[in-house]
Amino acid sequence: MALFNESLEARFNGAIARMHGMKGPGAPAPQVSPEISHAIQLAQTNIADDLDALVGVRNLIISVAAPAIAAVAAGLRVTPPRGGLLVITGVEVSKVTAGFIGFGYDDVFAGGISFNGTFSPSIAQFRDSRLGKSQTATPGTKVETHLTGAFPTIPAQVRRAWVQANTELYIPIRPGLVMASGPSGSNINAVFGIFNETLNEQLIVQLDAYERTLSPAELQLPQ
Repeated sequence: MALFNESLEARFNGAIARMHGMKGPGAPAPQVSPEISHAIQLAQTNIADDLDALVGVRNLIISVAAPAIAAVAAGLRVTPPRGGLLVITGVEVSKVTAGFIGFGYDDVFAGGISFNGTFSPSIAQFRDSRLGKSQTATPGTKVETHLTGAFPTIPAQVRRAWVQANTELYIPIRPGLVMASGPSGSNINAVFGIFNETLNEQLIVQLDAYERTLSPAELQLPQ
C-alpha cells in the first residue's frame, strides 16, 4: 500500500519557490538540482521560528481581558480555522482574587455551538510581521469572550489550575494541544475554552498558539 508523500503538498513546493525566489507555475521541487547550495539568512537563534512561515505555520498570540459581569464566568473560546489546525502551546492567566481556572476543549458539540452561554467576537494576531500587519491581517482562528452564563461544562478538561491573586501564571502545554476543524459540513470540529471559576471577576488570558491548513490525507488519523 502506497503511503501519502507529504512532500507533494503545495505548501512545501511553495516554501522551495520562496527560498530560491523562483517564479512561474509548476512544482519547483523536481527542478532543484543537487548542485544548488541552499542558503537562507536567519534572524533569530531559534531557526524554527524563522522557517515556520515557509511551510505554512502561522504563529499567533491571543490576548484577551475577559470582562467582569455579574453571575458570569469570565473566559473565552477559541475555534480553529475552517479546514485547518490550531495548536495551543502555552496559557498565561491572571485574576484579582485567588482561585481556580479551568480549560479544555469540546469536540462533540452539535450545530456549531460549544460551551454554555453567549459570546462576543474578539481577535487573534500574528506573531510574524511577514504574515501581515497586526492591525489589519486576520488569522483564520476565531476568538470569542464569554458574556453570559456561569462556569460551563468542559467535556474534555485539560487542566484545572490554581491562580494566586494578581499573579500571572504561565502554563506550558507540552506537547501542544492539537485541534482540527474539517471543511464545511465535516463532523471533525474542536473548540478550546478557558474560564474563571470565580464569577463576576475579570480574567486576563494570553495564549501562545499556531495555525495551519489541513491536507485531506491528515484530516483524520487512523485509530
